[in-house]
Amino acid sequence: MPVVVADIEACPGLSRDHICRSIAHIDGRDLQCRWLKMRRPLIERGGGKSPQHCHQTVHRIVGEMGVGKTITAIATAYLLKPRRVLVMCPPHLVRKWEREIMITYPEAGVFRLNNKGALKTISDLYRNRNNPVFVPDFYVIGRERAKLSEPWQNVIFYYKKMRSSGKCPNCFSHIDWDKFNSRKKYICSICKQPAYQFVKKYGRWSIADFIKRKLKGVFDLGIFDEVHELKGGDTAQGNAFGAIASAMPRVMNLTGTYNGGYPENIFYILYRTRPYPFIEERIGYREVDRFIDFYGARETKEKKAEDYEDHAVSRGRKTKRITKVLPVISPALIGRHIIDRAIFLRLSDIADSLPEYNEELINIKMDPELRKEYDQLASELRDIFNKKRSLGFYSVMAQALLQYPDSAYEERRIKWKEMENREIFECVRTTKQVFDENTYSYKEKELVRIIKDHRRQIGRAHV
Repeated sequence: MPVVVADIEACPGLSRDHICRSIAHIDGRDLQCRWLKMRRPLIERGGGKSPQHCHQTVHRIVGEMGVGKTITAIATAYLLKPRRVLVMCPPHLVRKWEREIMITYPEAGVFRLNNKGALKTISDLYRNRNNPVFVPDFYVIGRERAKLSEPWQNVIFYYKKMRSSGKCPNCFSHIDWDKFNSRKKYICSICKQPAYQFVKKYGRWSIADFIKRKLKGVFDLGIFDEVHELKGGDTAQGNAFGAIASAMPRVMNLTGTYNGGYPENIFYILYRTRPYPFIEERIGYREVDRFIDFYGARETKEKKAEDYEDHAVSRGRKTKRITKVLPVISPALIGRHIIDRAIFLRLSDIADSLPEYNEELINIKMDPELRKEYDQLASELRDIFNKKRSLGFYSVMAQALLQYPDSAYEERRIKWKEMENREIFECVRTTKQVFDENTYSYKEKELVRIIKDHRRQIGRAHV
């Protein structure tokens, strides 16, 4: 029986018994509820601003793969009884989200915003945004589709196609050609207005911008899956995430890796979904360095090199200072911005009878013939690398040597391309076949032995 862990913080005002009765059975699919200890947000305990001032409720589910983050988010949406829910996920998970919604919540409507008809679907939603909705509608979009828009081009007025006569289309002042770049959106230095326009080429528009400008408040809940991949400050995906999140009164972030270790990895995720605590701390949107000063650490080293020049008219020597950000996060960040609005889950938290999991590394020697061919291949590739000193070839060499022991049953071609004297040079190397279909390597013989021993003791094995 699948287990669901729902966020009780997302349902203020509802009792525990009422929520358990509501989620105990959803259209024939039995769901066993197992509630964690309730953590009330800081603002609900009387500290900070009230929800009316914050205008947004943010919750985060951080769990291992397999704990049921998807079904937990769907169950939370069921408890909230929203009108419309927007799900933003990686493109390869769009169909998976649609399938899970239709299985878990059959009455809900599911609309895909990841295909060619996305603009028509979002336009229909805009026209019917004030109509009553009795069953929640889920709109699923991939993060790649959310960021895409029409191409743009700069708009400049010319007189008889003379470059020197170029003028701004807004104030008709002359173009500052020193600041003009055809690959950068031009902003007039006089009127401060944009001098570019979008070109109708692909028949699409940025759905993230449309939601931010036209559909603010239409969606009641925004679910962002794999949110750690949207951590970039100036990336198109990160900006699309921020635009959509700003239009949602409730936001739920799902991830298995909330932080990569460095403080800047989590800054924009927190700021785009709940900026008010950072504003109170006087940390601006672009002030990542100030955020690191608050909740991170830096290391500064002074390097004195022998080849540095001495000062000409005084004692001293030039030094070089190197400052780098350390993979350190202050516990104050977790206490102030994360813990009161997050649930951290492991498989052991939602399942009582999991078998013990142990990892064991077994080193196995190569077959003599395989070792001979492997050493010869490594020597040839190493000689080529020492001759060319190409990082691109180094990655090809490393991948080929890693794959060869497990792919010696057939001949494979190792190919790489590089530029030599402005010409593309292609090299090809073919690996030798060592084993046939009826020959077992030392590694496979050991695997068969382990499986037989395991089946003799336990009875089941999975490879």
